[in-house]
Parts: sequence; C-alpha cells; structure tokens
Amino acid sequence: MSMVFKTRSSVGLAMSVAATVAGLLFAGAQALADTTNTNPWVAGAPIPPDPAGGGLTGRTEGACASVIGGKIYHADGFDPAGGDTAGLRIYDPTTDTWSLGPMAPAAGSEFYEGVAHGGKLYCIGGRDNAGTPLIFDTATNTWSTGAAIPGGARSGLAAATFGDSIFVFGGRSPGAPCSGAAIPAGSGTSDNILRYDIGTDTWSGAGNLAVARSDATAARVGSHIFIFGGCDTSATFPDPGEVYNVKTGTSSPLSATMPGGGRADLAAADPQNGGSANASHRIHITGGYNYSTGGPGTALNHIIYDVDQGSFSVGVPMPTHCTGDVDRAELDTVYQGDRISAVGGSCPGFGASINNLDTQKLSDPPAHSASATAYSCGASTFPICPVQLAGLSIAFVTGTGFAPLSTVTLTSSLQGALATAITDVQGGLTLTYLDTSCNGLADTVTVTDNFGNTASDTFNC
Repeated sequence: MSMVFKTRSSVGLAMSVAATVAGLLFAGAQALADTTNTNPWVAGAPIPPDPAGGGLTGRTEGACASVIGGKIYHADGFDPAGGDTAGLRIYDPTTDTWSLGPMAPAAGSEFYEGVAHGGKLYCIGGRDNAGTPLIFDTATNTWSTGAAIPGGARSGLAAATFGDSIFVFGGRSPGAPCSGAAIPAGSGTSDNILRYDIGTDTWSGAGNLAVARSDATAARVGSHIFIFGGCDTSATFPDPGEVYNVKTGTSSPLSATMPGGGRADLAAADPQNGGSANASHRIHITGGYNYSTGGPGTALNHIIYDVDQGSFSVGVPMPTHCTGDVDRAELDTVYQGDRISAVGGSCPGFGASINNLDTQKLSDPPAHSASATAYSCGASTFPICPVQLAGLSIAFVTGTGFAPLSTVTLTSSLQGALATAITDVQGGLTLTYLDTSCNGLADTVTVTDNFGNTASDTFNC
C-alpha cells in the first residue's frame, strides 16, 4: 500500500521565497552542519567506457544526465582519452550495473545538466552540436533532435523543467568552463533565460537573470527555479544565487550566500526534475570550483539550501577522487528516489576526468512523495491564459511524482470534483481548468492517483 504524503502549500513557499529575497538571512552567516542526513556516501559501479571504443575510458565531465524510470541516463561528456563523446550509458541502481544505449546524434560536453520529461532525456546546450537539443526516448530507444537554441550554441547553461516546458538559464559561447563572458541580458529570444516548449518544439524569451552567469546549476521547487553559482569569465563568480518565478518570468537575488563562496561547474540535485517523487523543499548542491580562490575545498563541497528557511547547511562531504583539498566539478548530481548520486566529473582545472559514481541515502523531511503546483494564470503570466469575465479565472496545475500512466482525480476546495487526467510515463501531469468559484478566495487543489499518492496546493486567484 502506498504511503500518502501531502506537499507544503504554495502559500508557504511564496512566503519563504519572499523572506529569502527580502534578506531575512544576513549574508555571510556561518552555515551549520546538516543533522538530517548523516549517512555516508557509498561508491557504485564506475561509468563504463564509451561504446565508440578507440581507447575511451568512461571518465567523463560536462555530461548530460537525469533519472527516468529509476535509472540514470548519462550521455555524452568529455573523455580525456578522445575528447567529446556521444555515448549513452544507463545505470540501474537495483543491480549496481551499467548498460550501453545507442550513440547520440552528436558528440558534446559542457551540458552540466540533463532534464527529463515524458520518458525522454533532453540534453540542451553543449559545445559541439550547434545548439541543437539532443533528445533520447526511452520508450523507443532512439535519439532525435529539437529546434536549435536561438542565436546559436550556448554552452555552460543550467536547465529545469516546469509543466511541459524546459527553462534554460545563462550560458556562454562554446569552449572550456568559464572560458568566455556570460550571455548578457537581452530581449525576446536573446534573453539569457529561454523557454523551450516541448509540445511545439519552439523557443521563446522568458526574461533575464538578475546577474549574468554561465556554468551555473538549477533546481525547481514548486513554481520557482533556484539558480546557484556560475561564472562570468574565469575572474568573476557570482554569489548569491537567484530565484526565478516561473509565473511572472522574473528573477531575484537570494540573500543567503553559499558556504565556501561562489563557484562554477557545480551540480544541484533537482528535487522535481523528470517527475522525481520528492516533495522536499531542500536542494542538495555538490562540487564546483572557483578559479580565483581555488575553493570551496572538500569540506564544503556538499551544501543544502532550505527553501522554506532561506538558508544553507553543510552536508556530508562528497568524495572527490582528486588529490588533496581539490574539489570535484563538472559532475552531474541526480535524485534516485530516496537518495542522490554524483556521477562523473573532473578534478580542476579540467581534463582530469573521473568515472566515479557515489551515492548518499537521504532522510530529508518531508518524505519523498508526489508534488503539485497550482495558480491562476492570465494575460501576463506563464502560461498565458485567456482573460475571463469577472468572477472567473483559469487555473494552471502541474504535478510530478505520481504513478506513471495513472488516472488522477482533481478536487477543488471551492468547486468540488474537477475533471480527471492521465499522468505521463514519468508520473507527471499538466492541465488547466476553468475556476468558477474562486473570485479572490483561497482555493486548495488536491491531486490523487489510483495508488493513493496525493498532493495539494493552495493559491489565491
């Protein structure tokens, strides 16, 4: 029988985000050690050699990875034995074994972050594929490509999913980590935040970062995407990070700075990427490197951002497999149910790639479960919804972590039963409905699947 957990409401999340932005945590405050997760990191089977052969070793940095159906899909990446690769490697944590998938259409690296949606892995950015997204469909075991990023290739960008879209943040011209200036603020499809519509295979501008940055990392909680670290050339390492409000398309600086200072080529385990069954409001951030200071060092290479508190704590240090107090960077970090895994990476200043996989079991509250986000949309929001007559509104609902291909029922605290829907192959759903009763009141929408997994969210329309 499934355990049933409810997520925290968007009202609470909005308050915590507002507190973060307002600066209730003073910058530079000493971060405390995290007492929630004290489990050690455990080594898993190493990344196998690229299927292309030719002496490639499996040591990869700047790859594209995400979790689909409980397995880690790890594509492309730089191998010092042969340069950028096009291999696909699939890790099954239940057997601690890797298998090889079909080669990607193009070799690449400098992805830093893969995202998953609807059973597909999306690799966006990279330095050898002219800005063309590489898309792997786990159902058909085939690769395809998407529409190229407007304005040409962008390397070192961060990405996160929301609904049926992928949002990408920052970046720079293709090259080595932090090798060029970060893409500045723009207008329209030259914005340094872009949105990729999965259903229509089209790009649009989605606003601009508060601070231009490349080689950063991102993770989503509810309708907010948090961006951490990055660089603007090898001389500037912006800190604090920022929080992007998907509904309004605006990004604001966080007030809490990272313990150990700014760094680039870090990795955030996104609690809601790819329909992960994790409703936690805690974001685990691993690795990274600062070319100016050489930091953050191994003691501070695993930090945890608590969205509700607007503060950082220090987690159990991640194994680096590097010599001395040199951190691991250009890695991928992903959620696997109740644990996070750090995959691959490099010992700075790069080219010293590693093939290690390390996993930490988590006990973050609340328990890992489904999550839902709901809010009223209109003419100036994402998504854009038709303007309604007085007393009516369109409500947008998206959720992750439900049972795959399951019928879900939606209920409103004001309207009662709403229409049913079917989740996708990763247990995600996105829909809108006509809200006839809200009219400025608080409405709680509850989503429940056939297996008893449930999540709710409260919003004011």
